[in-house]
Amino acid sequence: MLVGASGALFAVLLAFAVIEPDAIIYLYGIIPLKAPVMVLGYAGIEIASQLLNSRSSVAHLTHLAGFVFGWLYFLIRFGINPLKRLISRR
Repeated sequence: MLVGASGALFAVLLAFAVIEPDAIIYLYGIIPLKAPVMVLGYAGIEIASQLLNSRSSVAHLTHLAGFVFGWLYFLIRFGINPLKRLISRR
């Protein structure tokens, strides 16, 4: 049984990066990253962790599912392709 809101938090992270792609977030309070870089980086870490850590007690697939459902929400509800927003250069 999975308990927690981590999947929903991943969807919220994606939504923030899509809505505010120029926002700067300080990783560990030191390293400045644009929101899309941070979110895509976290998604990459989750994919790698899911593929490489078969005995982990963290539900990496749940995090990725939150990311996917957030992606689908933007596509269906708003007609916005998150990939275009995340990688667009302003």
